[in-house]
Amino acid sequence: MNDGFKACTGASTYLVLGALIGLPFSIFLLDALRTRSWSAAALFAVPVVGGTLWLLSFRLEIVNGVVTYRSLFGGKRVIPLADIRTATTATTPTAPFGPFYRLTLYPTSPTDRPVIINMKVFSRKDLRQIFDILDPKLKERRLSVFDPKRRN
Repeated sequence: MNDGFKACTGASTYLVLGALIGLPFSIFLLDALRTRSWSAAALFAVPVVGGTLWLLSFRLEIVNGVVTYRSLFGGKRVIPLADIRTATTATTPTAPFGPFYRLTLYPTSPTDRPVIINMKVFSRKDLRQIFDILDPKLKERRLSVFDPKRRN
């Protein structure tokens, strides 16, 4: 068993946030500094701060045989490795809520809810380590939406 693994949001996810939200915010901020009109910059400050806090909230830890996943809207979910019946990866473009690209941990007890992990925010390196730890229970190792076959 591989104890002591901890993962947080990958650097590429912050780069995407910076490109999508931070770049327009920077443009409006520069314009606000020039014109002293702060309304547009203030409007873009909210998604920059909110998006950053959302990304900072993602944590996945596997310590002493226990998987702990935390996200801003999903809260904290804990499941022992021994209690995981199976794990699957899926792309769910039509799901009304939850992550588009997910790793689902199904518990052995049918009365417990599965733990759904947003895989898109974690780096490929972290995902490979997670897959290695979950390997006996993992049905498929898809590292991206465009990865149709199992990769080791």
